[in-house]
Amino acid sequence: MAQHEQRPEPGGKKFKFNEPYVEEMRRRRERALANPDFDPAALWQWGTVQAITVSAILKLSEKQFGREGQELVCEASYVVGLEKGLPFVEGIENLADMAQAEFSRAFAAEINRFVYASSQAPEIDSEEQGSFVIPWCAHQDMHDPIACRVQCHFVQGMIDGAREYTERLDIDMRFHPQIPDGAPACHFSRWRHENDHPKAWPDYTDFGSEKALRDAEEPRKEKESAEG
Repeated sequence: MAQHEQRPEPGGKKFKFNEPYVEEMRRRRERALANPDFDPAALWQWGTVQAITVSAILKLSEKQFGREGQELVCEASYVVGLEKGLPFVEGIENLADMAQAEFSRAFAAEINRFVYASSQAPEIDSEEQGSFVIPWCAHQDMHDPIACRVQCHFVQGMIDGAREYTERLDIDMRFHPQIPDGAPACHFSRWRHENDHPKAWPDYTDFGSEKALRDAEEPRKEKESAEG
C-alpha cells in the first residue's frame, strides 16, 4: 500500500502529498500494529461498522425527512471532504512539472490509499485522461451501489478543496462496472473537465440520490394510501 513512496509519474518523484493524521497514524503503528496480540483485520470490522452507520443515517433521514434529510447528510460528507482536500495538496511545489493526467492519477491513488484503504491499478491513457481499477475495496462485501453515493459526496468535496490550491484538479470522473454490481473490480475514468460541459460525477451522484428518494417515498405513499 506504500504507493506514495514509489510514485510512477516522472513529476511525482519531486513531491509528496500531505498525509492526513500523521501523528495519530504513528501512535497506532506503535501501540496497535506492533502489538502481536492485535489483529489488524479488526480495523476493517471497526471501519465497516462506522460506514454502515453513516449509510443507515442517510437512509433513515431520507425516509423520515425526504430531500431535506438527504441533503443534510450528504452535505456533511461533502464538507468533511472539502476540509481535507486543501490540506492534502497545500504547499506542494513543482506541480508545473507534471501533466494534468499525471497529477490527477497521483491524487486519486493517494485518496484511495489514505481514505479508502484500497489497492488500485492506475493508468494514464493520454495527457488529459486517465483511469484506474480498484481490485479490492475495504467495503466491497458490505455495501450496495447506492450506499457508495455517500462517498461520492466526500470525493467531490476533496476535489473541490484541492482545486482551491491547484487548477490541475479541475477533473471529472465516472463509474464503470462496480464491485457491488457484481463486477470483479471497480473501474473509473477521469479527465480534464471542460467548462462548457456538465460534470459526469455530480450527475451520477444526483441520479443515485433521486433514486434513493423515490425508494424511500414508496413505503410512505403506500401507508398514506392505506390509511386514507
